[in-house]
Amino acid sequence: AKLLRLLTFVEGDFLAEVTQTPALLHSLGQFMAEIDKSLLDFRSTGIEARKLDWDLQHINQCRALRTDIANPAERKLVDYFFLQWDQQVYPQLAGLRKSIIHNDANDWNILVKGDRVSGIIDFGDSSFTPLINELAIAITYSVFGKDDPIASALPIIEGYTATLKLLEEEIDLLYYLIAGRLIMSVCKSAHEKKLKPNSEYITISEKPAWDLLKKWATINPVKAKNEFRKAAGLPFQEIPEIDKVLERRHASLSPILSVSYKDP
Repeated sequence: AKLLRLLTFVEGDFLAEVTQTPALLHSLGQFMAEIDKSLLDFRSTGIEARKLDWDLQHINQCRALRTDIANPAERKLVDYFFLQWDQQVYPQLAGLRKSIIHNDANDWNILVKGDRVSGIIDFGDSSFTPLINELAIAITYSVFGKDDPIASALPIIEGYTATLKLLEEEIDLLYYLIAGRLIMSVCKSAHEKKLKPNSEYITISEKPAWDLLKKWATINPVKAKNEFRKAAGLPFQEIPEIDKVLERRHASLSPILSVSYKDP
């Protein structure tokens, strides 16, 4: 009943069509958390039995599609993030709490009115999967085209965790889960483009995913984890100032051992 009340008012503009202010992104996080909180104790054998291509826990189903990526440099980037999944995500996957989630909070499924989310459409990809995937997907599409995707993600995390608390192990995987959604998207786009080479829709939809994936590779995962932890109200690792690091280094090793870069 609570979920139905959330979804009753579904008019408005699409998130993809409006200026995404911090207040609106905070509302997005809060809205998705309210849905997920309503579904935490809900069970459906039909949904739990599904094995969807777009369910992040089944990302390996897309691995074979990477060969359809024509650009070798882009294919290498996808391989890099698959390797990160093998090392960072899969060892933790079985221990993550699961729930039924919407699983497709992209910017063309979210409706907004002013600075708040007014509704969501398209429950066709709903899955029984790690809860944190919901937040990862919502962030992925909301930071398309942003100069600083980490900064844009923070209001969403703050809004989500204000309603539904997340665990440290969930937040710590968020960087890799967002990358996972991106590599799923570009692998599927490459495959579809091979089948339909003249499709303008596929080309338009894959460009922002590639742009973000390339930018994501330049972001330090430790920095991202710390920023996400701060936004979620969780303990985070203090990063010492460079001057203090160099002072300690000189005291221990002497200034003679210089570094080859100007800004460590």
